Amino acid sequence: MLVLMAGLLAGPAPLAGADAGSNVLVTATVYTSTGTSTDSVTVAALEANPGQCPPYQGHSMNELGRQGFVPVTLAQNATWSLPTILGCLQTPIPLGAVTGVTVIDAGGSPELGSGSQLTPADLAPSGSDFSSSSEYPVVQAAGSVNQYDRPWRGSPQGQPDYDFLDEVQASQDDQPTPVAIEVFEGPHLGVAVNASRTTVPAGGTVGFSATVTGAGGSGLSYSWNFDGGAPNSTAATPQARFNAPGQYDVTLQVTDTAGGGGGAQIPITVGAPAPAATGSHKQAGAGKNRKSHSPTGPQKSSGNHPGGAAGKQNSQSTTTAKTTTTSTTPASTTPSSTSTTPSHSAAPASTPTRTTTSRPPAHHPPRRTSPIAKPPLATQAGGPLVTGQLISDVLTLPPGASPLVRSVAAPAASAPPARQAIRTSTLPALAGALAVALLLGLGAGRELRGRRAWRPSS
Repeated sequence: MLVLMAGLLAGPAPLAGADAGSNVLVTATVYTSTGTSTDSVTVAALEANPGQCPPYQGHSMNELGRQGFVPVTLAQNATWSLPTILGCLQTPIPLGAVTGVTVIDAGGSPELGSGSQLTPADLAPSGSDFSSSSEYPVVQAAGSVNQYDRPWRGSPQGQPDYDFLDEVQASQDDQPTPVAIEVFEGPHLGVAVNASRTTVPAGGTVGFSATVTGAGGSGLSYSWNFDGGAPNSTAATPQARFNAPGQYDVTLQVTDTAGGGGGAQIPITVGAPAPAATGSHKQAGAGKNRKSHSPTGPQKSSGNHPGGAAGKQNSQSTTTAKTTTTSTTPASTTPSSTSTTPSHSAAPASTPTRTTTSRPPAHHPPRRTSPIAKPPLATQAGGPLVTGQLISDVLTLPPGASPLVRSVAAPAASAPPARQAIRTSTLPALAGALAVALLLGLGAGRELRGRRAWRPSS
């Protein structure tokens, strides 16, 4: 019984050692002028040949994240530099034959951001071209994960190098999985990604194309990765539809038949769905005026370091200002309102039938146009509904100050005052009396002269 128990307790030890030794640390896809091949290296192979595959001597690496520098502790005697790993593959690759290395992130997309791609100068045995020339990109067997880290480049061309975002932790079901890399032995290809637009509403479609230099006329192969926002593509000019809001890093890896390769990435921001048009007014296009926000945590790392695990960005809410248009012209079915200016024309035929008392038009002062829009008045419950135009801001003016009131002189045919009529009517009577008196006087004088003529002499 004791022997059986001892056997059970001692049994797992060799098995655990075998699992650790069979851990595949790195898998490599190698592009050469003769074709493409795959290779790998295990932890056991590295540990079995410490002279040719010595462990990395650094104990930590200070990496820059979006919230500042993050110290990363490296596993002692279980971390190897990338130049060492390339020389310890099943088919070793001489560093002099390498023209570039691309690391694949945990999502299966090549790391093609600024500073992500590795050049021969990053792997030079005499010293790397990172901020600290004694540091190199490394891969460590850290228990349940295999982890890739690279050193900080400083701030080339004034742009900060967020090397912490390029950290890769490869694991599945709490078991380590290999870190995948791509090794190019052909010429380096310059790649520029073009997008029809970089900000779209959810459900929007983006067209992509690429400009490739340095290919030398050899056949090109394209590998588009849309960061989970759309299915990947191998077309030269694909179109991708993004249904879910978030920020996606679209990457393109280009290879040629001569073993060359290169790539680039472009961020695509997907916002909330564009609202449907209402009535005859169309909603303004979405995305172009939106401002994208960078996530605070690493985009690619899924580790437990400060800064948090990466996640898709939340959708952005867009507030669209609504414009209320108030018509100042009544519709043809609206009863006509009383004009503020006296009019001598006949009433229009469209005036609604209503019994009214005729009265002279009232003179109203001119209306003031207020630049401030007035809110509509609430309808009083229970009262009659009155239609027409509402005149507001009426300013009372004296009659003499109104431009609509003026004095008109009396016409010449108007009747004279009473006294003047009486005084004017006595003149003919007086003239007639004077004429009669004159005639009577002339007659009397003639009669007297006649009598003197026939009077007898004594």
